[in-house]
Amino acid sequence: MFKKNIDIHNKMVIVMKNSSFWKNTDEIKRTNRKFENNMKCDILIIGGGITGLTTAFYLDNSNKSVILIDSKKIGNGITSSSTGKLTIMQGNIYSKISNVLNYKTAYQYYKSQKCALKLIDDFIIKYNCDCDYEKSDSYLFVDNISNIVELEKEEEFYKKAKIKYKKVDKLPNEYPINAGLEIANMHVINPLRFINEIKRNIKNVKIYENICALEINKSFGIYKVRTLKGNIFTKKIVVATHYPFFIKPGFIPFKTHIEKSYMLASKVENSYSFNAINIDNNTTSMRYYKDYLIMANNSHIPSNNDNYVKKFNKSNSKSKGKIEYNWSNHDVMTNDYMPYIGEVESNIYISTGYNKWGLTNGFLAGKIISDLILSKKNQYANLFSLNRKGSVIKSINALNSNLNTSNVYVKMKLFKRHDLKIKNEKNISTYKDGKKEYKVYNKCPHMGCKLIFNEIEKTWDCPCHGSRFDIRGKSICGPSTYSISIEK
Repeated sequence: MFKKNIDIHNKMVIVMKNSSFWKNTDEIKRTNRKFENNMKCDILIIGGGITGLTTAFYLDNSNKSVILIDSKKIGNGITSSSTGKLTIMQGNIYSKISNVLNYKTAYQYYKSQKCALKLIDDFIIKYNCDCDYEKSDSYLFVDNISNIVELEKEEEFYKKAKIKYKKVDKLPNEYPINAGLEIANMHVINPLRFINEIKRNIKNVKIYENICALEINKSFGIYKVRTLKGNIFTKKIVVATHYPFFIKPGFIPFKTHIEKSYMLASKVENSYSFNAINIDNNTTSMRYYKDYLIMANNSHIPSNNDNYVKKFNKSNSKSKGKIEYNWSNHDVMTNDYMPYIGEVESNIYISTGYNKWGLTNGFLAGKIISDLILSKKNQYANLFSLNRKGSVIKSINALNSNLNTSNVYVKMKLFKRHDLKIKNEKNISTYKDGKKEYKVYNKCPHMGCKLIFNEIEKTWDCPCHGSRFDIRGKSICGPSTYSISIEK
């Protein structure tokens, strides 16, 4: 618990921490390897989250020279902001995939998630990982009775796929629901400690922190990756950065959209061993960790008029415990509800679009990409290929996503926001915090969208593709790798 000693009627004032709960439960040991300009390797992995580290782990004994770089400290990315669930019960994703594509594809996705859970379980047992890996029954429920039809569609998939489940009318913690389904013996984990365990078992890959990749160029079959601290020359590249920092190849901004969720960790008197998620428009996801309730809710597609104070307050109203941590998270959502994993062009591999299920898909992505690089067969490579087949509904979803992003972009161009503490000038925004002023360029370097100030977390956020910058303008989350700081 974080406290602030302020003498107001002899009472201690509790100060909420506006950062991920997990970052305050564990500390990943720093990698103090000195970066050298013009290094060469067979494979360069960009990104040190679960995807990048898992890829590095599976390539560790491949007799290939491998370098991994991360723009921050290892573990400070999206993985450390998750709820830490490991489950096949992922909202109503199977009925969605069945609707957009077909039952066969949905069933293959279900099998891929079972495979991911098995890979993770085997890894944790084999390497005796200390990551709070615990059994936890999963629940899927509806708050609004009008959504029972959607729950029934998911149940039909369970029946057809022969998934063991049972119907319930309440959650173990008495959280009010209208109807629900339960699948036993899933798991939860401390995601940051899990990241640490993967890193601990990588022996041969050279890992460098605080090295930000800016651009990729190719000449005579060799890629040159430019960073702020020098160049790296490599034959193959794995971009494991949650959202690729380039637009082409791949054109990911036109195949995906961003959803923002609001997270909290509250101290509770009674803890339970289960995890749950609803399928209502206002998503609520929960699990327990020791004497804390971890919740994510109020998911939405960002817009130009988001008021983050109101969004966080709405999210916090769902918790009955003492809220000690608040943070937000961005998820990359695809138009057919499955991630993109594979080769985007010759010898460049990407993985993105986990649709809120980054632990299973991130670990599986590391296995798929390493298999592709080592010319090994992987039964899920075609399922997640960037060149997979589409459908009419998928095309409609893509059109709607692009129209929404375009709408946000245009509105940000045409209409000025009037935030109380933000002064907007041409291309420059100023936030005043007491006597301090923070000036930044208010356009995202990625695709030029105007930024919104997040007063709770003190960040500048892009509503189009999810880039985030700290109060001084330093890039803290992609796709943008460039800062918006104004040099003094």
